[in-house]
Amino acid sequence: MTTFHPFPLLPLELREQIWKDTVEPRTVDVRRVRDRWSQPYLGRYGQLVSSTPIPATLHSCREARNLGLYERVIFEVDIVKKFENNHAPEVLIEKFFTPDEQREELEKAGCLKTEQRYVWLDLDIDMLDIGRSAFSDYSFIASAVKRLKFERDDPDGAEELMEFVNMEEIHIVCPTGFWVWAGVVYHYDWPCAEEKLLFIEAFSGRVARAMELEDVCRQDNACRQGLKNDVS
Repeated sequence: MTTFHPFPLLPLELREQIWKDTVEPRTVDVRRVRDRWSQPYLGRYGQLVSSTPIPATLHSCREARNLGLYERVIFEVDIVKKFENNHAPEVLIEKFFTPDEQREELEKAGCLKTEQRYVWLDLDIDMLDIGRSAFSDYSFIASAVKRLKFERDDPDGAEELMEFVNMEEIHIVCPTGFWVWAGVVYHYDWPCAEEKLLFIEAFSGRVARAMELEDVCRQDNACRQGLKNDVS
């Protein structure tokens, strides 16, 4: 791409608008990797990994970063070591955050080792893809998430989505097929409008909105029944 050298000479208001126009919706993946051999202190929460690169705008210059186009969302844990009665240290997991005052005290005492990892999100337009991660791993930001994508074999545990109270769009990846999700639109209370509920069949790439899912499931069942009758 050709460099526009006069860009710094443009009025500040125009430069800011140009930076804002570079922001586009993204799907940002976040996963929890539980590696108990190399990092046993992380316990059941695991380590944060994300393959989504930092938005290019944030690499550009300080002016772009200072506009606050993206929020730095902390997902990692603080590892707090507490010593009691001269016994071996007890390792506790403080999930996702420690109050600033408590953090300062722990750091001064040498008891706090921070393993903070984060991703950059525009929570208004970006979709957070958590794969097969537990919903509870993201409960601390659930109320801020508006677009969520996840993968599940079946609807069990879908009621945990009710923590995501401001949801506007949900994408569900179905690795075992649509048929497992038949009736789910009516049996669960979803935190977003039905027309914003999208099902994705992993092995075929088919997609179906909530209002289409039941028809698709009936058609699939009819096809399977027809094949079964032909074979018999």
